Amino acid sequence: MKRIVLSVLTVVLSVSLFAQLPVDSTVQNKNVILEEFTGIHCGYCPDGHKISNTIMASNPGDVFVINIHTGGYAVPSGNEPDFRTSFGSAIDGQADVAGYPAGTVNRHLFAGMSQASGTAMSRGDWQTASNQILGETSYANMAMDATINLQTRELTVNVQLYFTGSGAPTSVNLNIAVIQDSIPGPQSGASANPSQVLPNGDYNHMHMLRHLITGQWGEIIDTTAQGTLIQRQYTYTIPADINSVPMELNNLNVVGFIAEGQQEIITGAKAGMSLFTPPGVDIADLSVRPDSQMPAWCDYSIDPKVKVINTGSNPVDTFRVGYNLNDSGYVYQKITTTLAPGDSTVITFPTVTLPEGENKLSVNANVDSTSHLLEISIADNTAEMPPIYTFPASPFSTTVWEDFENYAEYDEAIDNALILGEGGAFVLNQYGVNGLDRPIGGYGKSENSFFFFFYNMPAGSSERVVWEKLDFSNNTNARMRFDHAYAQYSAENDMLKIEASTDCGATWTTLFEESGSNLATAPAYNSGNFFPESNQWDTDTVDISSLDGESEVMISATGLSDYGNNLYIDNFVVFDDSNSSIRENDNIEDLTVYPNPARNFVNVDLTLAKTVDVQINVINTMGQVISEKPMGVMTPGKHSLNLNTSDLAAGLYSLQIITGDKVTVERLSVTK
Repeated sequence: MKRIVLSVLTVVLSVSLFAQLPVDSTVQNKNVILEEFTGIHCGYCPDGHKISNTIMASNPGDVFVINIHTGGYAVPSGNEPDFRTSFGSAIDGQADVAGYPAGTVNRHLFAGMSQASGTAMSRGDWQTASNQILGETSYANMAMDATINLQTRELTVNVQLYFTGSGAPTSVNLNIAVIQDSIPGPQSGASANPSQVLPNGDYNHMHMLRHLITGQWGEIIDTTAQGTLIQRQYTYTIPADINSVPMELNNLNVVGFIAEGQQEIITGAKAGMSLFTPPGVDIADLSVRPDSQMPAWCDYSIDPKVKVINTGSNPVDTFRVGYNLNDSGYVYQKITTTLAPGDSTVITFPTVTLPEGENKLSVNANVDSTSHLLEISIADNTAEMPPIYTFPASPFSTTVWEDFENYAEYDEAIDNALILGEGGAFVLNQYGVNGLDRPIGGYGKSENSFFFFFYNMPAGSSERVVWEKLDFSNNTNARMRFDHAYAQYSAENDMLKIEASTDCGATWTTLFEESGSNLATAPAYNSGNFFPESNQWDTDTVDISSLDGESEVMISATGLSDYGNNLYIDNFVVFDDSNSSIRENDNIEDLTVYPNPARNFVNVDLTLAKTVDVQINVINTMGQVISEKPMGVMTPGKHSLNLNTSDLAAGLYSLQIITGDKVTVERLSVTK
């Protein structure tokens, strides 16, 4: 149990101070070190946490868990915390982890339990392996104690090893790990381990490896004869954070173990921990939260307000309060108001201007540089508002033409748009999917599409794309067109909803809304993630002429998950269809050219009344034919044709659509 000792620190700490020392010199069984390989995006990892917690709780003082965040599931996305260490990959590789969660029990190779060829096992084998190790005799015993000087943040670890048997090799490796409990953060599949879900929805990460004081594989101990006593002392100055994740002094523990080289752990121990602070210094505990009102998307200023709460048991009479806008550095005020335990106050700063785009506002309170106060729990000293979005005041265009081809896989930034959500929507192509052998752009004709990851999004969660303002002042026949592909997992009602706003997001009008089987373009698919075939797409055209004449139009597309399967969007265009006339060509029943203006491509959708030979020419303003594209003989009905315009210079052109003996000319604008 941790204990905070308010006393004068002596310069030398003798062995007699340590409750867990001296080490036992009688023969004992092995203790278990369960190294659990985990990650924040691993949906089955919380179940692994629950299993390892149960094993440890059933064997108090004999089983110690070290959670190692490593592998692809541990890679943070966006603003997620990075729980990885510089040591995890090597341990993961040595164990030959083949799937997550995985675990090693004393790095021992158990027959028939390996995930691959190494010591890593799936979670169903951890209990059996632990029982086996606990029943084996150890040739060495280990005991430790540790102290943290709260003022200097120096950790001192005293270790004793006693070799009770004669079976030890000539050398062993002594490993000392710093682990941390109670770290809030994201976690996929958290509901599988509800005891670690916090009231605010965060996951309470436990037993997390933060540092190895003795290095990657430990310090070599080369005196191992029976009856030998080994004593070591280590010091480590604890940083304020690792990978920007705070090192909370009151949540740290030390676990040690001895191993034969890099493998085969013989036994381990957990240190008793004492926390010391100098005389005349009181422990403080402040927490903060933003108290500013969220500005509207077209408001360009904010009044930073910080609520400070004294959550400790001592009065706090001096502290600093600050805000940080977009990582530009904290602006602080020094406050000398006394806050009794449980009291709070709100500090208001002068108005600041918000730039266009996504803004971050974080707030902080601390007792830094206050000699008579010391704060050891700093995780709640900083808090952040939800992202603050401001849109440009002026429209960026009269049209949207987005084929998603100018982005890399997993891009979460779209030109002239914001993606609002938790990372479940992004650009995807086949190269971002292991083993996928086909393009996943619209109808298989392009590489990229925009991806709503419903397969991995909890039911009720949503992702939203909001485009900046469009100017429809001169529109007379506004249209919206896009391709989509979607499959249910079984019978879920995942939804796509497209809306428009003419008052900068204050109110919205629904333009398109479909869900479940009405949205589906392919049969339900429950054998993993749905990746569309070229014939599993549909094209939607929506009349949005009700917005004609509006000078500031915002369009948003929201994907609402019902935990079904995936949704893909491509070739999303908003355009004025007023120029798509038939011009007395009775070979054509309907014709649409979009997007117009075009950038990299232009679509020509035409419905033929009869079987005719079709050709499309591009003509410049000098009347010169600069591109000819024969389409061949086409039958009656609807045809969707695509022309590459990426090689055309910006400017005006004519599209000459030849159908048999008739010609229709459409105006085309190309922009870059």
